[in-house]
Amino acid sequence: MLFALTIFTIVSSAVETYQEKIRNDYSIVIVTKTPLAAGDISELGGIEVDQVIPIDRNKIVASFKNRLTQNSLRFLDQRLPYFYQVYLKQFPTTSQLDNIMEELKNKPSIYQIEAFSKNHSQIYSLLVLSAKIVFILYVIIVLFAIFIISKQVKIWFYEHKERIAIMKLHGASLLYSAKPIIVLTFFSSILSSCIVVIFIVLFSQNSSLIFSEELKEITTINFNIWYESIKLLLVSLAISFVSIFGVLTKLKIKPN
Repeated sequence: MLFALTIFTIVSSAVETYQEKIRNDYSIVIVTKTPLAAGDISELGGIEVDQVIPIDRNKIVASFKNRLTQNSLRFLDQRLPYFYQVYLKQFPTTSQLDNIMEELKNKPSIYQIEAFSKNHSQIYSLLVLSAKIVFILYVIIVLFAIFIISKQVKIWFYEHKERIAIMKLHGASLLYSAKPIIVLTFFSSILSSCIVVIFIVLFSQNSSLIFSEELKEITTINFNIWYESIKLLLVSLAISFVSIFGVLTKLKIKPN
């Protein structure tokens, strides 16, 4: 279960890093007949616009300097439309991009749009799909883990029913009688968390054994070892104790 959680964390980190990377790099280029005023485009497709940067027209004209006469360059400068790069605060999904294109096409001053999103969308969709698959597998493993631990707890109670019966005759509650398995669960959770943390450390130092150089070029995996260690321990303890107290509740035992 903890290994599955770690893999889900790694994949989610890769998705978030790639999303942030393409959000910073990705822009929609629009061509307008007239200059855009400040605030003309503040939101597109339900996504807030981060900034609208004009592309220097002088540089565009200068690129034709060696191919056109001075009169042609002046004419080009007069006729040249206005170019802008629109940066969004988050990378749009395919449906959001369709809405953005539709909104921009409805603006009379805009007559050409370049989205350049095909390659980014394919990679991002693949990463998101991978994260969803890993999450579904993680949920299934958690449910299976709770089921197995609950069965183990029931077996433990059955194996120690005579000792528990004697302790109950002396006034001990069943919860107190279950103290050995609770302690065992606590230390088992610590041990399992340590094993997975060791895996995380080894992975962080040798990620090239799992991820190819091509994948590492488009995204990185960033996570805090201490934070992940504490999270794994808390999840391990939570699942274990939920299973134990779930059995106690089923047996109609009131822990007090």
